[in-house]
Amino acid sequence: LCYLTSLHYKMAGLTVLYVPYVVKQISRPDIQHDREFVKNLESIVVYWTTQIRTLINDKTLVAQHDFVVPTEEYEFWLYRFEVLQGLDTQLQNEDVQQIIHVLRNSHSVYIKQVDELIEECHNEMEEA
Repeated sequence: LCYLTSLHYKMAGLTVLYVPYVVKQISRPDIQHDREFVKNLESIVVYWTTQIRTLINDKTLVAQHDFVVPTEEYEFWLYRFEVLQGLDTQLQNEDVQQIIHVLRNSHSVYIKQVDELIEECHNEMEEA
């Protein structure tokens, strides 16, 4: 479903992080000890990291030094900021934060990678 969600929104030019409906089960206090559930969340987060890396490294969002007029450069940076802001808004979403929280509490090996990408997203937003 991650791939289908990504493909559906990619055709519209958007990057949307897939959040499964089962995220509603996260409120269970013992959920971080459910290895199968955590493993499923980890596979989703691995897909997120691919999406985020692709977005950050997207060549259409990387500054080119051959802007003809200042308005082109301004529009480029405005567009890049809006795209990164959309990603940041998704990362701050309560459901996404719950998934990150479960992975952090279960000591997932992927949490460091997620934290680094969130930090990189914030740095890129500041640059834009």
